[in-house]
Amino acid sequence: MKRFPSVCIAILVYNTNPNMLQTCLNSVLGQDYNNFKVLVIDDHSTSCETLSILELYGKNKKISIIRNPTNLGIHKSRTLAIELASSDYFSFVDHDDVIPPNYISILVDACCQCKNNNTIAKGRYFVFKERWEFKKTEKIRTTVYTKNEAIERLLLDNMSPVWASMFPLATLKGIVCDPKYGMDDVQCTYYAFLRCTNVVFVHVDIYAYRYTINSGMKNNAFLKQCLKTFEIWLEYSKTQNLKVTEFLEYRVALGKIKCLIVEHYNDMKWKDFKQLISKERRIITERYFRVQKYLSIKNKLHLLLFVLFERIYCREYFKHRVKNYRALEKRD
Repeated sequence: MKRFPSVCIAILVYNTNPNMLQTCLNSVLGQDYNNFKVLVIDDHSTSCETLSILELYGKNKKISIIRNPTNLGIHKSRTLAIELASSDYFSFVDHDDVIPPNYISILVDACCQCKNNNTIAKGRYFVFKERWEFKKTEKIRTTVYTKNEAIERLLLDNMSPVWASMFPLATLKGIVCDPKYGMDDVQCTYYAFLRCTNVVFVHVDIYAYRYTINSGMKNNAFLKQCLKTFEIWLEYSKTQNLKVTEFLEYRVALGKIKCLIVEHYNDMKWKDFKQLISKERRIITERYFRVQKYLSIKNKLHLLLFVLFERIYCREYFKHRVKNYRALEKRD
């Protein structure tokens, strides 16, 4: 293996807040690893402020900027970024997020840990709104998973985001992100996991995910994409007899409830909603004792409340979501 393999960091941009975009680009350019390039895919931005930032940073030799002739959407833009890359390793960074100076170094070292060219590295991330801070860690702990172990962890939604990840480019080449198969970034992760040999998880925060009003994703199209992703992997899990099949059934049932809430929160009464989700409620209740071992303490508590006080909990959950979505709608 190469001592310092080449790395491509891809950033997808569309009318990004100029301050956030500048912060993101500065964090990427400030890496302590030398052998890397930055590929920016601008999905035909119309914001003059965004375009001026891209023009300014386009003068940097490490950055290549590709401007789409029309607005292609995030699925096609992500596919294009993978097609254009020609490095040994590849990583996505969202246009408003932040990475530490040792982001590439940590993930490349993790990829090289298994001494093959087919290992994916993933690290932890944290969510922030305005301020962020990466803690210095002298000793970095890692866990090595086989492909099948990693797929099960992935299906538990612990390792699904495409960010905070370093992929051998060969594991991504050929993917075509398509809205009918769910979320674009998760498609990349699933596809790569199926083609890798190992996944190394790095137990340190290496990625700061910025939460904005749009991160809430209250629109039903997005939630349906999430649901579609879990439905596809539920079918895969059944064919492969994976241990997490029942957990995925639980996630699909929960996803359907969320979609119905968003779709009908303006025009549906609790009585009608209760009838619509009767099947999903039964699935969640039936799966309680079998899926709780996969859940965090917080989610275990939520599920326990659901089982014990199902009608009250579901009604209050419905009211809570309606209140939140209406508040978001006013802010938009």
